[in-house]
Amino acid sequence: MEAKEQEAILALSEFEDAMKHFEKQEFDACEQKLKEALQIVKRAEQEKSMGYVYLLKRLAHVCYTNRKFADAEKYFKVVLKVMPNVSTNPVNLYSAHKNLLLLYTFTDLDKAIEYGKGLKAAEKEFLPIHVKDLTFMVANIHFLRGDYSMAKLSYRSTLQSSPSDEVKYQVLNNLGFTSFAHVLDIPKIKDQISDAREFEQVYQAILHEESFTGSFYTEALAINEKTNKTDADADTLTDLFEMNLNEKEGEPTRVLSED
Repeated sequence: MEAKEQEAILALSEFEDAMKHFEKQEFDACEQKLKEALQIVKRAEQEKSMGYVYLLKRLAHVCYTNRKFADAEKYFKVVLKVMPNVSTNPVNLYSAHKNLLLLYTFTDLDKAIEYGKGLKAAEKEFLPIHVKDLTFMVANIHFLRGDYSMAKLSYRSTLQSSPSDEVKYQVLNNLGFTSFAHVLDIPKIKDQISDAREFEQVYQAILHEESFTGSFYTEALAINEKTNKTDADADTLTDLFEMNLNEKEGEPTRVLSED
């Protein structure tokens, strides 16, 4: 075995130490060990390996957990830069974009919506299943920003793409929740629209859409019973909404994807 290959294998020790620190919530020490592992892999000239990319994503995830959001963004961007040299698998490429979009969703909604729009504009580069996932994620971002009209449009677009039952369940739940939230937002909308006739049109449209809320939930429950997924609420709007409130209070909240 060549010395470089042997050294790359030795990086496993640093990685295992890093994970032990992570379990103890010793994030600074975990970050240092992951950086040591990355240096070992680089010296072995293995920067174009999935192992190197995985270490980078773990480092970004640790930085996020440690509330070092700028560092997390930096490392996820490095992943995006090197991924095309490592893999042409569209699953891996989309995963790299998705992790950065999730980071923005949990830390900076303005960046999230701009990045999401950019990905939507380039959606021909992604597999159909990823386009559905992306549309759903963008809808959730619109909701978190209080852009309820745009959120509902994106949820409906997801439904029109024939999603899986699991995704359809989540979308219907979120669409119902968003329609109800839009009604609660009417007083603010009234203050924003000075023309009485224009407001009345918007008002009636919102009430008309909200009238379907019950059917959204009914269909979602039917899907839930058919698939017997008692935990299908993961990553629905209720969770995302609570996450957003917690973020404003300065508490770390969600765990990014490790795909």
